[in-house]
Amino acid sequence: MENNDRNSLLIADDNTFNLQILYRILKHEYIVRGVSTGEACIDAAEKFQPDLILLDVLMPEMDGYQVFEALKNSEKTAHIPVIFITGLDDISEEIKCLSIGAVDYIKKPFDDTIIKLRVKLQIQNANQLRLNEQLRKEIEQLKKI
Repeated sequence: MENNDRNSLLIADDNTFNLQILYRILKHEYIVRGVSTGEACIDAAEKFQPDLILLDVLMPEMDGYQVFEALKNSEKTAHIPVIFITGLDDISEEIKCLSIGAVDYIKKPFDDTIIKLRVKLQIQNANQLRLNEQLRKEIEQLKKI
């Protein structure tokens, strides 16, 4: 997380219009960065270390599933929760996304309130996990004394 009071988001979507919509919805609450390719997402996630990634399923060259796999196979990014975003209206896609480890799934077109609530919930979960991990480490240190 950056040295800032706000949590950070990385949005990966090949559609510039979708990036603009999500940025508009989320910019007041979070530090938001957007990328338009899978490779750029992986690179930005490693450098930026966002608290949450919103990842489009359908992108050219490298789809969201391939990006997700690369993120989860990297020590630097495996801990970052991912919400898949898609225009696909197929329950099997939602099941696939959730079964491989995504924390949520949001369908397009975007609803401002749904986006804000789902992102807020996952950011809260991520922050709680970080606090729990920090507490666990502190307890381990105390046990060594």
